[in-house]
Amino acid sequence: MFGIPMPSSRLPSKVWPRLLACLLLPPMLTSCSSNPPPPSRTTTSPSPPPTTSSAPASPTPSPTPSRPVPRDGTKLRSCADGTCEVRVRERAKVPLPRRFGIGPIRVTGVEDDTITMVVPLTRSKFESDGGCSATLIGSSADAPAHWDLTCRSAEKVTINQMTLTVTDITDKAAIIRIRPAK
Repeated sequence: MFGIPMPSSRLPSKVWPRLLACLLLPPMLTSCSSNPPPPSRTTTSPSPPPTTSSAPASPTPSPTPSRPVPRDGTKLRSCADGTCEVRVRERAKVPLPRRFGIGPIRVTGVEDDTITMVVPLTRSKFESDGGCSATLIGSSADAPAHWDLTCRSAEKVTINQMTLTVTDITDKAAIIRIRPAK
């Protein structure tokens, strides 16, 4: 068998299979004896339990930035007493008290970052501190003098007895705050 002569006269027949196994097995084996290997003197720490990984959580959508909420909402009539904070859109007409010396504010446009308004004057005497881009239009036979205002967010203007501040412009709407001038 395997081309190796087996002299049967010298070794008993039961030894030959063991001898062949020892010769033919890879050198990794250290012993061909049937005795178990001696116990290892090194201690091993218990292996940690396998970690279970759950499927990665789907990313939670980031909250959409919420629009600021004006104190008086969209109730434009709340401005009739001279103190309000309202959300306005194009074509809104904001009433004001007569003591301010100006008529109701007409919103003529709200774009990405600007609001345009017309503020009619009801007195011949007026003053303004600028702030927003303002153009004074003189009176004519069929219209009183008025201010054309273009304001950006966080800009303010004082006309006669009123201070108007634009606090926010989003989604084709603006929040304006009206207070008596100091």
